[in-house]
Amino acid sequence: MSADMTTDETTRPAWPTGVATAVGSMPGVDPTEACRIVFGELSSLPHLPELPARGVGADMIGRTGGLLVDRLPLLHFHDPYMLEIG
Repeated sequence: MSADMTTDETTRPAWPTGVATAVGSMPGVDPTEACRIVFGELSSLPHLPELPARGVGADMIGRTGGLLVDRLPLLHFHDPYMLEIG
């Protein structure tokens, strides 16, 4: 959401101008330490960081696949993911 977008036409912006957001990976395997960093650096918009070094299922594709496991099974072969058809 950009800084000029509002929650509705008669109120203030949803977020103040200059608020940082984050999507992507962080190094390491300790979620507690990663959350401390996020809350320290992005206190106005905290989020759960991605830690792909934790292994299979810890990256964006794996986490999404975990939510869709009943509808869209994923197979994992060493590094890439593969959709299971049928």
